[in-house]
Amino acid sequence: MTGKEFSAFGKLMSLLVDMEQDLGLTNLSDPERRVLSAIAAIAQNENVMVSSKQIKNGAICKELADATYYRALKGLIDRGYISVVDGRKTGLYKLITTS
Repeated sequence: MTGKEFSAFGKLMSLLVDMEQDLGLTNLSDPERRVLSAIAAIAQNENVMVSSKQIKNGAICKELADATYYRALKGLIDRGYISVVDGRKTGLYKLITTS
């Protein structure tokens, strides 16, 4: 990797940290941030349902151990960032947003 590439990487990480702080996501664990990011990237808004398979198989979460992944999902539900789609126990999730 070149110095220019490292610099670009550093700037992106700085932007990400700033955005996490602005959105109030610093209280989330790294796996929770990954799962929330994956859902947001797939759904793009609060009306889209996202399957557990889509989340887990995406680039952001595929390296998470199953137990870590499911613990992160539960944490996000408990904290009110996502919800299970009505009529389901698990498997389909959607973002909970505030205006």
